[in-house]
Amino acid sequence: MDCGRTTVHGVYQLNQALNPAGNYISVWIKILPGDPFVEGSTVYLETNIVDGIGFASVPTLVTAADKAGGEKEIILRGSGKPTSVDTKKMTITSNSAISVATCYVSVPVAYPVKKTYGWGWYNNTAGYIMQVLDSTPQGTRKLVDADVNFGTNDNSTVKIVKYSPSYPDL
Repeated sequence: MDCGRTTVHGVYQLNQALNPAGNYISVWIKILPGDPFVEGSTVYLETNIVDGIGFASVPTLVTAADKAGGEKEIILRGSGKPTSVDTKKMTITSNSAISVATCYVSVPVAYPVKKTYGWGWYNNTAGYIMQVLDSTPQGTRKLVDADVNFGTNDNSTVKIVKYSPSYPDL
């Protein structure tokens, strides 16, 4: 397994069932062209179960084309529901009789929607500082609305489901 290329896909939310189409891990396996036993073998990868979630691939046949290419992507589909917002450290193992290699991957779980309130000093006025004027975030609202800070994107520093008017009152 090429652990450095292992990638977690999807948004993981507390107590919400994983969608196998959107919540998955991609793992690349290396195939040595000189290995006579690789072609025709079946690869199966799986993880341990951590806080209610786990991942597994379907048994995948290694073909001559895979062997010629030297690598193959294996998709591990997610199942279960995260039971905490702790980041899950998953251990990926294979059914290989030759290699006992394991990979480790972290699966972040987003915090549920939270009500926030900002109070302070802005534009020479004390008061609420999370306002939006003319569709433009003001004050600390700019910080909170930036996906790089808070959100469910891969690059979001704090994984949290953002509030939207479609959510019920908090």
